[in-house]
Order: sequence, then structure tokens, then C-alpha cells
Amino acid sequence: LELFDAPGAADGVIPQGVGNITGRNMSDLEFNPAGLILYFGDITTSQVGFMNTDVNSPQFGLNTGSMNIPGPAPVETPMSLSVTPDGENLYALTQQLTGPVARSLVHWPINPLDGSEDAGPTRTVISAGGALRHERFVVSPRGDAAVRTEYGSPLHLMNLGTLVDIDATPPVQFANVEVDF
Repeated sequence: LELFDAPGAADGVIPQGVGNITGRNMSDLEFNPAGLILYFGDITTSQVGFMNTDVNSPQFGLNTGSMNIPGPAPVETPMSLSVTPDGENLYALTQQLTGPVARSLVHWPINPLDGSEDAGPTRTVISAGGALRHERFVVSPRGDAAVRTEYGSPLHLMNLGTLVDIDATPPVQFANVEVDF
């Protein structure tokens, strides 16, 4: 993962690398709405890490922290990340990559300026069993709903406050589908 500073890219200036995280496999990347923090799902450590992307900060380009996925061992891995429009809530859709397959949704209240946890995470188990799948979780622009995809399962429109389905489509075969509002 490499972060570039590109202030003159529109004028043909070559962007300069300013931050680099090596030796890890990333599952997803998500900027907070203000563009000050980049969150990344780290498959190597089964954590959500974050990098400072504020060009005016002395920590610009640095990996400034990480958040652990709660739950029993072996720890689930973050596969899809989404941030609410106010930048105050981070969600990670997780999967168990070793042992019996399980899926959860983890929520962190976060500080929108530095990306750190404001309170401990909560974990909601979504399902267990089945095969490993590429899945997505995307918060709506209003921040009150989200869409969750799961291969071979309905497309779920969820109430973000309760994490209960508002509606679900008939089962569809999603394969590496990117969802966005």
C-alpha cells in the first residue's frame, strides 16, 4: 500500500510517494469523508489499520493505528469497510478465513479527525457456515441504511441503526460485485 501526494497531478507533475506499508495483504480501502484518514482491511493481521492522509499533518503518510476485530479465536478478517457520511462510524464486514466459516459486522464509533476509536467495537454475527465469498458492505450517503452483498444470497438493504433487513431481493449470484450508492 503506497500513498501519493499529488498536488500538481492535473498539471502533469509526477506524484510523490509519501507513505508505504509493506508485507501485508489488503482486502479493502476506504477514505473517511473528509479525506483525512485511509482505513484498510489487513488480511495479514486480521485488523483494520488506518493511515493519516491529511497533507497538513506532520503524520501525513504514516500508519497511525489499528483496530482489533472482536470475537472468538481464530479472529475473523475484515473483508469490506464502510464509513458513515459524518465520519463518526466505521463498519467492517468480516469473515472467518480459517476453521468454520462465519460472518460478522463490526462497528466502531471513531474520531473523524484522527481515525481512532472513540469507544470499543460491537460485533453482530450475520451467519455461519457456507463457503468463503467476496462480499461487500456499503453505507448509504444519508448514513441511515446500508447494502450488504453475499454470493448466492439476497441483496440486503439494512437499517443501519438496528442492522435488521429493510428489504432483501430474491437470491442472486453476485461474484466480485462492487456496490456503491
